[in-house]
Amino acid sequence: MAPVETTGAGGAVATTSKKPTVAVIGLGYGGIAAGHTLITSGKARVIGIDRGAAFYHRISAPFAMTDPTFADQLRLPYADMFKGVDGEFVQGTVARLEDKRVVLDNGRTVEFDYALVTTGSTYNSTIDRTCDPIRIMDEQSMMHANIDRVLSIL
Repeated sequence: MAPVETTGAGGAVATTSKKPTVAVIGLGYGGIAAGHTLITSGKARVIGIDRGAAFYHRISAPFAMTDPTFADQLRLPYADMFKGVDGEFVQGTVARLEDKRVVLDNGRTVEFDYALVTTGSTYNSTIDRTCDPIRIMDEQSMMHANIDRVLSIL
């Protein structure tokens, strides 16, 4: 933690600790794990930045094909993840990184002491992070509507 000096009554100088702010850019599996570890350690304030509004747990998507109630559990809003913790969620696309700040494509800036870039990879098919989770959930709903006509599921 970075020490911060403050001047109190009578000119006395007191040194306190200020938590560093960590910007976690990209909230996929790695970014969520890193952010959670930092938040639970109590040693950092975390600002999660992602272009989407929610994490979609794509690895479990095949289960949702046969169980419509399970499909709703796959979409986890980022804002909910940051409620009641020392941090915040910022939705946006990073335009550039500058010294100690992130500049988003809408012009907003996010100040940080440290940054973790956890943007990951691009995947194919149902685990494609660039796909719209709402569209995927709509497609799953259509499949659920027709599942009773299927003779077998492997």
